[in-house]
Amino acid sequence: MVTFTILTKAATPLFAKIHNKKFRRPVILNDEDIDVWLDGTLNEREVRNVMDDDMPDMELQAHPISTDLYKRNGEGNREEIITRVDYPEIEIDY
Repeated sequence: MVTFTILTKAATPLFAKIHNKKFRRPVILNDEDIDVWLDGTLNEREVRNVMDDDMPDMELQAHPISTDLYKRNGEGNREEIITRVDYPEIEIDY
């Protein structure tokens, strides 16, 4: 069975601009934490340490796309949906 989990935590400044309704962000592991994360013997404190040591905003770039992606009528099911869209209300510093 193949499964996955997306862990979230409180939004950092970058994600507060992007995910500005729920103020959450995904935990994005650093490469050196992958093997640690996959260790099935981690206790809760160790899991939290890995989550707290995730990738910082300064190492990420945001690429906003059309909000049509979320429409239920299939309008987002098109190849150019991944084309960058700049939203004036979201000022992202790179």
